[in-house]
Formats: sequence, structure tokens, C-alpha cells
Amino acid sequence: MTHTRINIPTVLLSLADEHAYRLFQRVAAGQIHHDELRTGSSELTKKQYYSRLSRLINSGLIARRDGVYSLTAFGKVVLNSMTQVERAVNDVWKFKALDSIEGSEGFPSEEQQKIAELLLGKGVMAVPYEDDKVARSVKS
Repeated sequence: MTHTRINIPTVLLSLADEHAYRLFQRVAAGQIHHDELRTGSSELTKKQYYSRLSRLINSGLIARRDGVYSLTAFGKVVLNSMTQVERAVNDVWKFKALDSIEGSEGFPSEEQQKIAELLLGKGVMAVPYEDDKVARSVKS
């Protein structure tokens, strides 16, 4: 078994294309046997399928035991993060609205925080708007 150094680029690259991401999602939906996983990937060649599967395994996201694939503990953390990213992508227009308000003169940070909470809910954008010093350091 080869060990690849696991880092953020490795993890992101292993999920970077739609087919790999769908494989990851299928495994995340429940433990899945090798044969079932392969039949659901009919749009991929055998080589493409195994290449993507290998990247998911080498990045520590999934594991195979007795022919059954399942998420690793690390894979579950990544899945949770990906769920948050999906929500953010679905609400990207809200973030664009906040960006335009942030660039406007005359909006105190307290007002920006209130608008952020109205659009996104409490706590989602708390850090950038809580303290102007924090917001400036995050942007730098």
C-alpha cells in the first residue's frame, strides 16, 4: 500500500472532477460493495474509474475492506465541510450582496452584521463583521 502525503491540494484534487465527486458521494451515502460502485460509474472507462477511486483512497477519504468501500473518519469530516461549501454555493448571491455592502461607504460593521444575519442566519458571518481589525486581517 502506497502512502501519499495528505494535504489540502491532494484532497481537493481527488474531488476536483464531477465523476470523482459523485463516487465520493455514493460511498458517503452508505457502505457500498465494489461491484455496485463500479456499475454506477458506467460513463467512465475502467481506467478512469480506478484512477479516481485510487485518488480518493490515497487522499484518505475512503477505505476498502472486504470489497466494501466506506468513508474514513477523515472522509466524514471532509463530507461535512463539502456540505457547507454546497450550501454556500447555493447562496452565492447572498455573499455577493454582502460583498457589495461591505465595499460601500456609510455602512457601520454593526449594520453589516445585522444584514448578514438576516441573509444567512446567526453565526455564519460573525467573524468577519465582529471586529473590524479581524475583518481587515482576514482580507489581507
